[in-house]
Amino acid sequence: MTRDACFKMAGITGKEFGARVTFTVGYMEQSIQSLREGHKTAGHSDMVSDRLEAFAGQWQTLSAALQQVSAGDYHSVPVQQILQLEPALHSELSEIHAVYAAERPKDHTDAVLAKKMQIHKLIKEACFVLRGISTEKYTRYLNASVTEFGEALNMAHRHFEPETVQALDGTWQEMKELLTELVAADKVSDVHKIRLSSLSDEMIAKLSAML
Repeated sequence: MTRDACFKMAGITGKEFGARVTFTVGYMEQSIQSLREGHKTAGHSDMVSDRLEAFAGQWQTLSAALQQVSAGDYHSVPVQQILQLEPALHSELSEIHAVYAAERPKDHTDAVLAKKMQIHKLIKEACFVLRGISTEKYTRYLNASVTEFGEALNMAHRHFEPETVQALDGTWQEMKELLTELVAADKVSDVHKIRLSSLSDEMIAKLSAML
């Protein structure tokens, strides 16, 4: 959602990023409610219950800010709310997910989901850099995320079919080269912004297919 909201702020044309945010916010609302209701009958610890409740409370603020931005309101308040709340809620979801993952047999699903989260995070950071939002900080985050994802992709060669990982590698190499150019550029063309959004969609689609 944050990635698409930032692409909306970046003025990328040809894709309905605002509509994407609205759709995903609604989907997220349903998912959170289902998770909270399912937890009541699953016998999980009070720690998870407390975290879900806390998450739901902060989510209301974040979802409203995302909806404002998706509607074209780039006032500093909703933008700052997104910048402050999204990283914390991202981490919170990861920790909640770890509890559920620990209770079922190990498979490759968690590894693929982790890579999808990494790509979303990486592209979000790239978009913030393009928008000039806390550029120094997000450039540092982006560089770390590029390294992290590259290492994760190398590990994937051990667990997935060679052709599957090679397809990811091809898209990733093009994306990484484009990111290097965008970060170094004084001004980024709309063509390059659109290409970045397309490559991120392509990478996410390939990861989803692996599930």
